[in-house]
Amino acid sequence: MAGQSLLVDDSGRFWDSDSSVLRSQLQAFGADTDFVDYLIRNLGFVGIRRRSDAAAAIRFRPQTIAPMAFARLIHWMSEERLSRMLISTYVNGDWQHTLHGRTLAAYHAIAASLRSADRDGNFGHDILSRPTEVSVLPLDSPLRVAVEHWRSIGGEWSRLGGLSELGRIFSDRYVLFELRAGGDFVVRDFGEGLPDCATDWLRLAIGQRVQDQPDRQYGWACALAYEASAMHRRPVLQDVDAYVYWRRARQHRRYKRLLLPFAIDDSSPPTYLLSATAEDTSIDLRSVVG
Repeated sequence: MAGQSLLVDDSGRFWDSDSSVLRSQLQAFGADTDFVDYLIRNLGFVGIRRRSDAAAAIRFRPQTIAPMAFARLIHWMSEERLSRMLISTYVNGDWQHTLHGRTLAAYHAIAASLRSADRDGNFGHDILSRPTEVSVLPLDSPLRVAVEHWRSIGGEWSRLGGLSELGRIFSDRYVLFELRAGGDFVVRDFGEGLPDCATDWLRLAIGQRVQDQPDRQYGWACALAYEASAMHRRPVLQDVDAYVYWRRARQHRRYKRLLLPFAIDDSSPPTYLLSATAEDTSIDLRSVVG
């Protein structure tokens, strides 16, 4: 609703910014509009004001935003399908503003502001990844073999001849995404060798965006990684150390992720992206970031 002003609290609950119940719970009767700024800057709340059905202004402080408030914000952004977002972050005692026309770009800006805040706590550590070199993999590693196969056909979809060969190489641990004009990565196909928690969703997810999976925060993190690979038009290998919510349970997943972009020909932008994973419990990015 246009003009509506909302707050997301540290438990992920929505409130009207003028709510007397919220003020009562926080013992803040009589507080003026500065009270809303106080909640955002000091208690980890997120402020949302709808400008129109397709536009919204979002305010938060990267240093203090609560994990559940962030998760609820990402879920809300995904559901609303906004075409204009003003992102305001409170940094170094002042508000900084950026305007975005795509949800993915807005999330990219939000994620960048959180990374630059150098905050501690498990929220900052929920989803960690770092690039690694294909050359460090054993010569017979399926991920390395797949990269050599991709290079042999120049990353051209027309020369791939279907997914049977890559499926065999990956032991059917892959997901194929189609890159749509709006920048979304949409599920096109997948292999049955993936963990049950993933295949349970993927069976129902053909045609859905990667960020629409049950754990929205993890889904958006995947979307950003996919965007970077598609933009550079080359294979990307990453170590991933993530806590993911599946089946209402928090699971610790550590794996290598290979992203292979495919174009119709060598002069076209990528049309498809294949994501393959290999479990690796030796990956420990949490000790690295402290």
